[in-house]
Amino acid sequence: MGGFQLTVKDICFDYGGRRALHRVSLQLRSGEITALLGANGAGKSTLLKAVGGQLVPHAGQILLNGAPLALSDTTRPAAARQALGLVPQSIALYQHLSVGENLLTFGALMGLPRKERQTRARTVAKTIELADRWRDPVTALSGGMQRRLNVGAALMHAPRLLLLDEPTAGIDREGRQRLGELFTKLRADGLGILWVTHELADAERTADRVAILSTGRLLAAGGTEELIRGVFGTSRLVQLDFDVPVTGPLDGPLQPFSSADQTSFEAVLALSPGALDRLLGHCRGTGLRLREVRVTRPGLAQLITHYEKYP
Repeated sequence: MGGFQLTVKDICFDYGGRRALHRVSLQLRSGEITALLGANGAGKSTLLKAVGGQLVPHAGQILLNGAPLALSDTTRPAAARQALGLVPQSIALYQHLSVGENLLTFGALMGLPRKERQTRARTVAKTIELADRWRDPVTALSGGMQRRLNVGAALMHAPRLLLLDEPTAGIDREGRQRLGELFTKLRADGLGILWVTHELADAERTADRVAILSTGRLLAAGGTEELIRGVFGTSRLVQLDFDVPVTGPLDGPLQPFSSADQTSFEAVLALSPGALDRLLGHCRGTGLRLREVRVTRPGLAQLITHYEKYP
């Protein structure tokens, strides 16, 4: 599988007068997983569809290895269309067909010759760990298995960039872990992946790079660890869980803390020597009963909050 670079340059798109994407630029490369993050309505799926050619941006360019790519899938050359594989959020499988029949059908839809389809379908079934379910209909598969088969359908034509729109939606932790392992395997094989997800823990564990969108604007993009270190340095995420809700105003060393439920509080702090002891002493002195204290490295949730607050 040859190397590639896909460059999104100053993409803009409007929905009925509302700006959904505003001058978004991004680079995607072979052997890298980029997680596209942001709240609902941030523009993640719109950007994915623009890259995949499902909608035509009103401005901007998409370049494949430096050459302009037609913005509509219908006007892209076959070689350019073959470079991309799209996995939609909804399960896009033939429910009455078996695992093998689905893979063969999607191979036929992508124009693979019959002999090549057979070989490729068997290879993909092994890759997605469903070779032993070859004859089983989709209706007999668990949600996680169906999600893996959904990915397998997009792999049949051996794309170089895989576009994933919430591929873990509606499945349990084990299913998400299996998919994460699959994405890691595909990355090792040289595939590039653009992955829209709300599962921040999965993204932090698996992605090489993240891109954070908010109201159609790209707030930040880069290596996951690099961005976290660049924003927070040596500061730590301090999380406090109290036995009962805290109803009064926070004062003293508790002022930086915030909470959604008045029971669990968190803040990112530069912990000087003795700072944690003073914090715990303040809680005891004011009668606040702590159940648990956790000190960890800030993660993607805190990174997104930072960029949304300081764009």
